[in-house]
Amino acid sequence: AGAVRRAAPAPRRSLVEMGAIPKLVCILRGGPQAEGLEAALGAIEALSDGIPEAQDSAREHGVLPLLSPLLDRDATPADIRDNSLLALRALVDGNDQSVAAAREAGGGGG
Repeated sequence: AGAVRRAAPAPRRSLVEMGAIPKLVCILRGGPQAEGLEAALGAIEALSDGIPEAQDSAREHGVLPLLSPLLDRDATPADIRDNSLLALRALVDGNDQSVAAAREAGGGGG
């Protein structure tokens, strides 16, 4: 995901247009023990950072409710929690719809 993160916005948008986000979200559906989970979280973070199309696609494919259990201290290793938090930050940064959806998914108020 490091190379993706360093990529300019245009190549990241191309990856989103090619359907990367739904595939990454699918990996998260496997929960804390899913193979490739850390890489998927890193790629979601990298693709979503400053790219509204990626943020919207991830939200529309149900990523936010999948992140909430990955932030559970009792059920998830620290590295997965950290990567989940970084992905969440990238998904909601500057995106009011994603902020509202994250609050709803996490059970937070306003």
